[in-house]
Amino acid sequence: MNKTLILYKSKYGSAAKYAAWLNEALQSDMKTLDAFDYNFNGYEYIVLIGGIYAGGIAGIKKLKKHMPALTAKKLAVLAVGASPYDEAAVSKLKAQNLQETLSGIPLFYARGAYDEQKMKFIDRTLCKALRKSLTKKDPAEFEPWMKALAEAGNGSHDWSDPSQLAPLIEHLKLSIQRESA
Repeated sequence: MNKTLILYKSKYGSAAKYAAWLNEALQSDMKTLDAFDYNFNGYEYIVLIGGIYAGGIAGIKKLKKHMPALTAKKLAVLAVGASPYDEAAVSKLKAQNLQETLSGIPLFYARGAYDEQKMKFIDRTLCKALRKSLTKKDPAEFEPWMKALAEAGNGSHDWSDPSQLAPLIEHLKLSIQRESA
């Protein structure tokens, strides 16, 4: 699978951790999105791994900007967030982030980490305000991200696990098998 490029955008480290695990499993090339020169020659498969921030997947805007150079490539996106996997939430995430020229790209999800002590001031402040607003809601009506935020509190949690890459790895292997058949 050396014709695979893993691009990642990681603010607090979880997306980078998943990129390293995927790179180890695939023996591919791996670059941070900010350090990549956007030369996609020689790659058949491009995987973008990005954290989720305020409903957006880090790196999607750059991917969209470079879509003309990616038309003949096979693409996949791995979104990394603090919430547990929820099919409805992932579908909503896909609808919000993979529109127009990105609509056919498969989206995968992995749970990352949550640590307010490592967050930048603005992110920490936003999370605290969101958590405070949740105290006024009925927990039975929480969406998955609300439940995860309430349970995380102001502590440190790391749910990262390389086994969460299994669906993405299987997808890539099946794509390669179909290509070589």
